Amino acid sequence: MNPLQRIGVIGDIHCESQSLKLAVDTLTAQRLTTIVCTGDLPTGPGDVNLCCDSLRSNNIITVRGNHDRWLLDRNELNLPFATPPETVSNSSWQFLESLPVTVELTTAAGLALLCHGFGAHDMLSFESNQPDSELLNHPIFREIYDSSRYRFIINGHSHRPEVRRLRSLTIMNAGTLRSDHQPVFAEIDFECGLVQFWEIIDRQYVRKSNRYEI
Repeated sequence: MNPLQRIGVIGDIHCESQSLKLAVDTLTAQRLTTIVCTGDLPTGPGDVNLCCDSLRSNNIITVRGNHDRWLLDRNELNLPFATPPETVSNSSWQFLESLPVTVELTTAAGLALLCHGFGAHDMLSFESNQPDSELLNHPIFREIYDSSRYRFIINGHSHRPEVRRLRSLTIMNAGTLRSDHQPVFAEIDFECGLVQFWEIIDRQYVRKSNRYEI
């Protein structure tokens, strides 16, 4: 596979099928190399089956989130907007079961790890104001950092869109499509070293928002 040059990144979906269509249509129009997703398809007001169908039909590289895991284990039944397991189609259930925990992406600027939380730990996230020293002292973060294997981490879970550079490692959080959590998605240009976020307004249209260098 040739190194990825420009990719689209969709964060935690949470059944927001209408916003997902907006994101996919917008990113497809940018003629990117590929589109990736950080998972958490269920637990929301929309249709998880439409979300699974869209990701599958558009060949979007998707990793498993904690809400995907909880739904498969039938452990999210008491959550607000929980997705009833009986409403999930067989094809969607199979799609959710097939999702990997992490995916390595070879980019034009180095190896990236696509995950939901951090590495294989889908519940792990860090606050934006946490000092670098705290992150470097966390055993899970330190293990990934010390391996020097990755130039980038692309994740979700926290629902906070941000780009953070920690010495040789850049962490890019894709945010979420949830309408009550500042819905966004992103475009990463590894050749130019830029991340462009797109904001979703009222599930109806999109506009460019923050831009970061990486």
